[in-house]
This record gives sequence, structure tokens and C-alpha cells, in this order.
Amino acid sequence: MQTWIQSRRFDTTLIMGGAFISMTLALVASVEASLVSLIFWGWVMLLEGPHFAITWVRTFGDANFFQKNKTLLFTSFAFFGIPLLAVSYDATFATTSATGTWGFLIFLWSLYHNTRQHYGFIALWARQKNLPENELTLLRWGTYIICYAFMA
Repeated sequence: MQTWIQSRRFDTTLIMGGAFISMTLALVASVEASLVSLIFWGWVMLLEGPHFAITWVRTFGDANFFQKNKTLLFTSFAFFGIPLLAVSYDATFATTSATGTWGFLIFLWSLYHNTRQHYGFIALWARQKNLPENELTLLRWGTYIICYAFMA
């Protein structure tokens, strides 16, 4: 049985490559704390920014999807207001509690979101290989445990 999603080279480079880079950056940041800001902004500009941009282009560029989900799509922009309100609150009351709370909630969402993305790869592979549902359940829980342990 073939165990690769696409091929050894493809899977190792494009699926596991991001995980290896992330773990390497985490190791570098743990050794040299002064690089954390540089690593964070590099990550945002090189990965997260394009990720958001292509999501918006794909979502708002698909006329049919846009028409069917217009209210939801425009309502989603409220998430830009929440951190602005948190920063404004903290600036007004000379505290960091609102931005700290927002940051923690976004961190929790990120853990969940990233874990579901990883499970998505596994689910695609499992369906391609016609794995029985009980094995997929074990893979799901294994993914959750491993991802949450590493990301936490």
C-alpha cells in the first residue's frame, strides 16, 4: 500500500516542509529570544499575509459564492474591529488586559484551526486509501493529541 498523499518528494517538501521550518524557527527563537519579533513579522508577511490575501481574493472574487454569502462575508470584517477595540480600551485605561485576552483567544483559535487543517490532510489521505472509519477515528485523535502537544 502506498502511504504517501501524493509522493514521497511532494509530501516531504510541501506538507512536512512547513512543519520542519516551523519547528526550526521555534528552536531558533527559544535559543535567541531577540529574534522572536523578526521571526514573527517574517512569518506574518511571508505566510499569513498571503494566506489571508488569497482567501479574500478567492472568496470575494467568486461572484456566485459572494452573492450567496454576502452578509456573512461582510460581517466577518468585524473581526478587524475586535483587536482595535481591545487596543483602544487598553490605551484608555492604561492596561494590557483586553489585548492580552484577545491574543489568548486568537491563540486558542489558531491551535484549533491548525489542528483541523492537519487533520484535513490526513482525512484526504485516508479517504484516498479507503481506510475504515475506525482507523480514521484513531488518526483523528492522534492528530489532535500530537498537534495540540506541539503547538501548546
